[in-house]
Amino acid sequence: MKSIYVVIGVGVLLMAAGLSACVTQPSGHPSSTTVSTPAGWTTSDLVFQYRQQAAELRDMARRLETEAQFYAQRQDQEQARRSLDLAKELRAAADLADEQAREYRSRLPHNQVY
Repeated sequence: MKSIYVVIGVGVLLMAAGLSACVTQPSGHPSSTTVSTPAGWTTSDLVFQYRQQAAELRDMARRLETEAQFYAQRQDQEQARRSLDLAKELRAAADLADEQAREYRSRLPHNQVY
């Protein structure tokens, strides 16, 4: 007889815990740190990572442009052109990373530090 009351009590506690979880975070409104991000990453982490990636890509592009100037001075126009083409591709990738950072940043609540 007591075991029935224990089973009913545990069942009621589990239902209450499940309902309270549904009330605290509705399924239609996910929190800003869990909106379509890769596993283990928060939105602010992604903003930081994409901004850092964009900065690194721009640095590499600058180095390639300097390298292209060096090759141009040495009369190696083919290598200079290849370096400039690669620098252009890196700048495009940096712009894409910046765009991703802006997209994720727009999902952050106002005044959140990233």
